[in-house]
Amino acid sequence: MNLIALTTSTSQWSVWLHRQDGWQRAAHADAGRGTGQRASLTRMVWQLLAEADLQPSDLQRVVCDIGPGSFTGLRQGLALARALAWANAIPTHGVGSLQSMAWAVQAQLATGQTCAVALPARADVDFVGIGDGATFTERALTQQDALAWWQEIRPDVLAIPAADLGRSLAKMALAQGAQWLELHPEAEAMGRWSLAQPEAASTLAPRYLAVSEAENHAGVAVPEIMVASVDRSGGGAI
Repeated sequence: MNLIALTTSTSQWSVWLHRQDGWQRAAHADAGRGTGQRASLTRMVWQLLAEADLQPSDLQRVVCDIGPGSFTGLRQGLALARALAWANAIPTHGVGSLQSMAWAVQAQLATGQTCAVALPARADVDFVGIGDGATFTERALTQQDALAWWQEIRPDVLAIPAADLGRSLAKMALAQGAQWLELHPEAEAMGRWSLAQPEAASTLAPRYLAVSEAENHAGVAVPEIMVASVDRSGGGAI
């Protein structure tokens, strides 16, 4: 299958292209503030297509990270994914950022270890997930309930972007003796999982961590669905 996967939910963007003959390649960019360069998702996608000698119309599936994630990042990724899909009548597959991290981390765990994955939401809220591709539980944790959740689950490892180590959840986990593993959502993990799904068409509905600064100043609230507990099982599609 000719498949392209995009993730822009954190500052570390990635694009992964898989050609039906098995050829594959990934591109990465740091889109964080102060990086000295402006990442171009469109350029990343078109460069990979050129290297694969493919046209957008040759794609058979577009996979995109739907979050939780950065408001601005998700909008850019989803806008390009939707444009590719709409212009070329290609099925889309939305995949959750936390669950893709959970899939990617499995190969790095020792036998018997369990791992929680986390991304920051607002000042006192973190999105966390635990499980693998078969069963996965995701929820939003406030600073007040993080300790009780952690002591109940007791993961051995916390996978989280390095920039978020100062968050209350990370500090608490490390104080409780957990190991730390630096991890970001990866387009390759999303794409590989999607390839294993024979019928993976789904809408690209974003799950933002928070609204933009401009909307925040304007009094736009974060929808409750964005911070509600979510349980996923039976294949883990988000």
